[in-house]
Amino acid sequence: MISQRGKKLIQRPSKIVEAFYKSANDLYSSENPEGFLNFGTAENFLVDDLLLQKIQSFQYTHSKYNHYSYMHGIPELRESFTSFLKEYFCNRNYNPDNVIVSNGATGTLEMIAYTLFDDGDKILIPSPYYTGFTQDLELRFGVNIVPYQMSEKSFVYDENLIETILHHKYKAILINNPHNPTSKIFSEDFLKKIVLACKEVNTHIITDEVYIHSTINDSKFYSLLNEINSYQNIHFVYTMAKDFALSGFKTGFFYSENNELVKAMQNLAYFYTVSNYNQVLIADIIKDNDFIKKLKDENQYRLNQIYIKLSNFFTSKNIKYFYPERGLFIYIYLGDKIRLKNNQSIYDKVFNEYKINILPSEAFADKIEGHFRICFARNDLEISELIDRLDKLTSE
Repeated sequence: MISQRGKKLIQRPSKIVEAFYKSANDLYSSENPEGFLNFGTAENFLVDDLLLQKIQSFQYTHSKYNHYSYMHGIPELRESFTSFLKEYFCNRNYNPDNVIVSNGATGTLEMIAYTLFDDGDKILIPSPYYTGFTQDLELRFGVNIVPYQMSEKSFVYDENLIETILHHKYKAILINNPHNPTSKIFSEDFLKKIVLACKEVNTHIITDEVYIHSTINDSKFYSLLNEINSYQNIHFVYTMAKDFALSGFKTGFFYSENNELVKAMQNLAYFYTVSNYNQVLIADIIKDNDFIKKLKDENQYRLNQIYIKLSNFFTSKNIKYFYPERGLFIYIYLGDKIRLKNNQSIYDKVFNEYKINILPSEAFADKIEGHFRICFARNDLEISELIDRLDKLTSE
């Protein structure tokens, strides 16, 4: 017999991961034209050529890193990351000792769950949200996620959220900005209201800004790192998986100026380490400003080209969607195009009959049935096939 913990892992699989595995066994290609289209996994495949060129130019000459180093990140990477934050997020000074390097944003959030929360403590998350947070926060360490359904007008602005923060006094709130699944961004004004409310009731803020440089349209972005001078309980999460399209490198970052939390995270990092080779390589990438600017510009151009193509199609079919600003997603509404009884029926038709892996609203704790998230950072062949299948699906 396995443990109760093990049984819980079996009983609560991630629907996002399940869909990924099922589609991965039968992926669409020119050689397999009847295979699955995977537009459900949040990955970027548009800049592999630039990344391979950069990685192939890297030379590993650091023999000292063939051995153990700081478990929370080698000094070179932590120092490079603070320079990266100053250049590309918020122009202020950062302490490299307050950077924690971990095996991805998932690892970072698990570390936060263990060090910041006790079993049963509540965290408020504006909904819709990426329900992978359930795996990251609830599954192993017992954090209690409380969804707050935001106004359908934008999903990133709702004045009643402020009153909810003030009246319920949650241990923390998690802000995912740019927003997954809509690719919208929270305004500076609204974020400042959230910070003021959290300061008043001593609620921690976890700011997940992993899509900040995946720019679709040139909308102004305000990082909560701008507020860290006035409130030390803002905790920042980033990863190389999204903007840098290096999801397979499993490297995430944490920054906070709550020194007690940082110390706890440093001690826990023993269980979430990243290989020294990867860390040295990533340090080389993020200190190369010329490469970063080239990558950002080309990524934006390619994302925009695909967005225009999809937008034209959605407009021609009168498919409603949220205007994306930063991120890898378009959040569309199919509830009035596929006349089935409920969300599960629609999803079954999309996934099983048309073999399109796009994620339904329930994967984002969204109470409004009929929404689907498309992660569109894919090649032209897959985009054309997606449009063709969606055209047939919505023409039935």
